[in-house]
Amino acid sequence: MFEEILNKGYDDDWVPVPASVATGSLDGTVERIKVLCERLERGEALFHPNDETRKGTEKQAQELQEYVRQEAIKRKQEEQQKRLAAKPKKESKHDARRIKPKKSPKGVHKHEGASGNA
Repeated sequence: MFEEILNKGYDDDWVPVPASVATGSLDGTVERIKVLCERLERGEALFHPNDETRKGTEKQAQELQEYVRQEAIKRKQEEQQKRLAAKPKKESKHDARRIKPKKSPKGVHKHEGASGNA
């Protein structure tokens, strides 16, 4: 599917191949979501006729919620890192202060006049 989008710019006429293997993982669990993601990446249909249809427990639903939250945090951090890497670095006021002024040649002072007298 992703190749189709990259090649054509759309996926309106894309048809998935049937899912190759049924999963025994329960609905609403992290394991089931991972299976669905793998199927999507392979261009397969998300559901197989022999997939387990029982729902997961309340604890498994909470685990899924935490998993999704952690994945969202990871993606947000990755996006921020990409944006920072893509931005050209600007010189800040702090960077400008770190640059030391050039020293005057020996014996010449800024306060001396044109004749060299103070």
